[in-house]
Amino acid sequence: QVSVAGNQLLTRDVTKNTVRGPYERDIVQHLDSFETLLDHTFIRLGINTDRIYHPVLLTETLCNPSMARASTSELLFETYGAPAVCYGVDSLFAFEEACNPDAPQTALGPFVPGEHGSSGLIVRVGHAASHVVPIVDGMAVHAAALRSPTGSGACTSLLSSVLQLRYPQHRPLLTPARVTYIKENHCRLITGKYTEELREYQSWDTLEARVARFQLPYTEKDVPVLTPEDLARRTALRQEQGERLKVMAKEKRETKMRALCSQARALLTLETQAKASKGRELAAVLERLAAVGVTDVKAVGRVVSGLVRQVIEIKARHQAKGFEMDAELAADIAALPPPEDEKEDAKESYPLLLIPDDKLSSQELQEKRMQKMRKGAGIAREKDRIKKQEEAEVRRRQRELDEAERASNPTRWLETARLRRAEYIARRESRRKSKVAANERRSEAASDRMKAIISTISGSQEKKKTADGCADDGSDFGDKDEDWNVYRQIAKEDDGDDSDDDVKVAELDAQILELDPTHIPAGQELDAMAAAHVPTKRDFQLCLGTELIQTGEVLFQPALVGLEHPGLSELIFHTLQRFSREQRQQMVSNVVLCGGGVMIPGFAQRIQGDLGAMLPSGTVVRIIDVERDYTRPGPFGGMGGAVSGLAWRGASRFSACPDFHKVCVTKAEWEEKGPSYLFEHRCANRWIPAIPSDS
Repeated sequence: QVSVAGNQLLTRDVTKNTVRGPYERDIVQHLDSFETLLDHTFIRLGINTDRIYHPVLLTETLCNPSMARASTSELLFETYGAPAVCYGVDSLFAFEEACNPDAPQTALGPFVPGEHGSSGLIVRVGHAASHVVPIVDGMAVHAAALRSPTGSGACTSLLSSVLQLRYPQHRPLLTPARVTYIKENHCRLITGKYTEELREYQSWDTLEARVARFQLPYTEKDVPVLTPEDLARRTALRQEQGERLKVMAKEKRETKMRALCSQARALLTLETQAKASKGRELAAVLERLAAVGVTDVKAVGRVVSGLVRQVIEIKARHQAKGFEMDAELAADIAALPPPEDEKEDAKESYPLLLIPDDKLSSQELQEKRMQKMRKGAGIAREKDRIKKQEEAEVRRRQRELDEAERASNPTRWLETARLRRAEYIARRESRRKSKVAANERRSEAASDRMKAIISTISGSQEKKKTADGCADDGSDFGDKDEDWNVYRQIAKEDDGDDSDDDVKVAELDAQILELDPTHIPAGQELDAMAAAHVPTKRDFQLCLGTELIQTGEVLFQPALVGLEHPGLSELIFHTLQRFSREQRQQMVSNVVLCGGGVMIPGFAQRIQGDLGAMLPSGTVVRIIDVERDYTRPGPFGGMGGAVSGLAWRGASRFSACPDFHKVCVTKAEWEEKGPSYLFEHRCANRWIPAIPSDS
């Protein structure tokens, strides 16, 4: 735990730490932090003694709880050894300084009347709360004061959240001090209708004039200038990448062919074992065949033929690219049996199909049906073989045309190749998303897949119930967790499609790089963008639009951020309604604005307009807005946006009064009258003694 105070907060990156200040809702809650703050204050004042030898004047919020005051008094008397303590409300000190700063003051008695009388109205906007305090005949009417738990902290929090969501890359730079500076120097309050002002931001003609830009600190970097040597080096690097992509595509194709050859050999081995086995051994072999998706020994030949066809097709594509076949792999491929439809077997005959059924015995009729089925399967296989030959011929011609176009018209070929590449990448990403969705049990894709499986199993769309209440067609399949184990096994898909697309993309990247050295292969887009982009001044600018008027509007419409509290205008209206018409006219002639929240530009004009709308016509409203007259330069240059000093100056003049010691509480009085005791004066809270317990 590290304790910092004062300007040390501006030099530390507090966004990465959990900040805990001494105040919560404008009330002292954490005495350790408050003690650090007092140490910092006394050191800055040059007080290096073992104790405090002068009375201490502290400001507190309106209606400060007795518990917080008791803890503060105990800290000052017991830890620092202060001889006396005086408490006062910051907004009342500000009123005294704003209305009559040059009048001689005394600590006792009411406020000294100024040019416009001794009545007034205080509008104080603090960090966590806002107060409206009426002053009548030089004394604060605490019973008529109103409070709203919405302060400038809500405005800062809203602006900070919006900026962090819009510019997440600049989150470390959006410190609380910088956001506060933006709020007090760029945001504004409007005097007209809020909704109409928002509509003005919808017009492109006036939008640029209404938008404000705030420049964040950044380090300017030189934009690299590529020399001919750099360009030649980059071209050579691209060529090397092309060669690596070719090798990668070759290795992927060879890996695919080896895997297919291995599967074919394994199936042939199982087929041989099945023919030579009986009993339990045969059952074990059949179980191993079923594990790889083959349910019958007679189907092994067809499955192996399909695998061999895939190997032959990949081999042809591999050789068409100009790659030599590995000797071991070539031997494995040569050892595979040719596909069934390419064997030169004698043509099978079906003599029973020519004989009428009435001339055949029952056994011959059964054999005739088998011959009919074999003939139909043979015709289907022949059609499939012819179709595959035609498709292979089309692909061969397409490759030849593609190579011819690449040589004769490279520009057009590049356009076509990029479109095909984008199609492969989109198909691959779509397939991967589908796989992820299928693995999610409650996803829409999984539900559709399960419906298709149930429809296939049931063979009917009718919903029938059995005696046990379950659906006869299997529509309730999946209600139990164990049912999904079957679905997960069915939903497993082969990764061959993804690998085929990866090979095609790698091949196209290699071919495109030969014609376009600036091409970026798949998987390197983000790295290339990061390397090519050089941050500029504009990249570190914050563009502020509707936030300029939304930030301060929270004080008057807390519902904008979901707070069910009254706004400042409502507080002022209900406070004035508690007094007579003459008293209201006297009060609005001295309206004092204080607190850090009134630093938002346009605040005084907004209060002026709202008061004019709620008072009779002709009522004179005088706003005293002197907060910006007592500020030091801000932490980022310029005046304003720093510490408000109106309350401090009023308290300073009050403590300089000759009879100031009469309003202080000594340690003896504190021990006698209770830990929360304070002397009531015109700038103090009302003291409510603690109710003694029955014991």
